[in-house]
Amino acid sequence: MTRPPEKLRPGGAAILFSCSAGEKAFEDPELKHGVFFHFVIEG
Repeated sequence: MTRPPEKLRPGGAAILFSCSAGEKAFEDPELKHGVFFHFVIEG
């Protein structure tokens, strides 16, 4: 499922989401944050 296109926002920021609206992102107790963000940091 893809999101509908949104208006482009000016500036140099990027926003990353680990899941879609209505879904839940899981956190790992050992990592102390979300699994998705762990791999963003590692990347």
